[in-house]
Amino acid sequence: MSEIGSTGKLLTALAAIAVVLVSACGTASSGNQPKAGGSLTIRLTADWDTLDPALTKSTLGYQMAFMAYDRVVALDKDGKVVPELAKSWTQAADMVKLTLRNDITCSDGSKLTATGVAESLKRLGAPDTKAPYAYRTFGTAGYTSVTGDDAAGTVTVQAAKPYSDMLIGLAMPWASIICPAGLKDPSQLQGKQFGSGPFTMTNLVRGDTYAFSARKDYRWGEAGATTQDPGFPGTVTYKVVSNDTTAANLLLTGGLDVATISGPDLARVQANKSLKEIIGVPYGTTFLLVNELSGRVGADPQVRKAIFQAIDAASWGKAAVAEQAEVATSFITRVVPCFDPSTKDLVPAFDLSAAKSTLQAAGWTAGSDGKLSKGGQPLTLQLAASTSGTDSSAEYMLDALTKLGATVKLNNVDFVTYTGILFGTTTPWDVATLPFGPPIPTPFAVNGFVSGATPAQKGTNAAYINNSTYNSESAAGLASTGAERCKHWANAQEALLKSYDIKPLAYSSIHHFGKNVQFRVIGGGAVIDVFSLKKS
Repeated sequence: MSEIGSTGKLLTALAAIAVVLVSACGTASSGNQPKAGGSLTIRLTADWDTLDPALTKSTLGYQMAFMAYDRVVALDKDGKVVPELAKSWTQAADMVKLTLRNDITCSDGSKLTATGVAESLKRLGAPDTKAPYAYRTFGTAGYTSVTGDDAAGTVTVQAAKPYSDMLIGLAMPWASIICPAGLKDPSQLQGKQFGSGPFTMTNLVRGDTYAFSARKDYRWGEAGATTQDPGFPGTVTYKVVSNDTTAANLLLTGGLDVATISGPDLARVQANKSLKEIIGVPYGTTFLLVNELSGRVGADPQVRKAIFQAIDAASWGKAAVAEQAEVATSFITRVVPCFDPSTKDLVPAFDLSAAKSTLQAAGWTAGSDGKLSKGGQPLTLQLAASTSGTDSSAEYMLDALTKLGATVKLNNVDFVTYTGILFGTTTPWDVATLPFGPPIPTPFAVNGFVSGATPAQKGTNAAYINNSTYNSESAAGLASTGAERCKHWANAQEALLKSYDIKPLAYSSIHHFGKNVQFRVIGGGAVIDVFSLKKS
């Protein structure tokens, strides 16, 4: 799982489906409460990269982590932090102190102590570990100390700088707690699991099948969930099914109990009323960028405004993913804490006539052919894109910007090449989209893409944005908690729109289906959490 996903698929944020009730025979209960111990088969869209939860970059790696590992805290369906290994905590902008349960055991039967939890978190944030998302847990400055007190049963994490998202970061899959047996030789974490979680892996066939069995003694799941709760599955099997049509057929004929379906097969699966559909909303959205590097045409905010006015978000979404797109108003969606609903009033509305007027007021004039120029220089835009299959969003933007009066040069490439263009310095570009797919529900996740180090400085601020209001408000958001935190993040979201630094376009919700299973969706991607709740 990367920070950004391909434009065509609108890959988005981390999700979890919590499978809540499964009967012992794999059928739904009809009046009688189902017993624990049933079986369940779930689709994986591809294979995982590593079983080390701190190092995996794949959504599928996180899927495996949720089976065998715990976190100190969890997020419920509303994004609220709830207990898991920790039964309580205190929090400041730069510190979290957790009080652990005293009955936690690892899958090998050993007791998991505060010292053991602290050592796992220390390894996550240690520079030598090179965990890609550790900074999402500890902040970009990292921690100064992580200590465990076995007598008191407490773990204290002290950040080097204020970072109010630490508690949320501790709920993320890369912050899964690895038991001491796994830390003795971390290289073994690549293909084995050493957790305190609800399941142990009993069969591994790379690229095909992964089977798990529930631990009978597990009782410290999210909000106190246990593996003996009514309907909790005793065995879970994951099957790698990369093709949506094949997955849809298996789901409809009973070969899969839970699956994510997209594309042309979505409609026929939705038509089967025996299936329960849960729609997951992602954390991030795809938004439009205009290169603001000095010397490029987009350095002028009025040019950016006109480009944003010339692109219709709804039409872009329809071109990208047909009817599966929802228009966005910020870089995050409504399910992320501190989402600012007032941003909808600041997004430049689609209006081609107004766009032309904006450029005319900025000194651009149209020739007899309708092409715009200023000071003898034509309005030339390098449009970078990565689309394939039924995704025609690049062609839509090409047409829209041409109608604006620009001379547009489209560079439509594969996704790896596209990221090289966007975050590199060798191939020029003026207009591009960033399919923002944060793995954590916080507005902070966008920071590196809209502020800070630029590609010339080996950073990811691709459009060379330097918005002083955003910078100060995002910093204030990280240094505060509660309502004050959200006030600053609302100001930060609005600042990017007021300066025409981004234009939110759309996001694609993820459609999950289950048969004879009750489940919920925690996020908007494809990680299935089978132990999150006692009740639906």
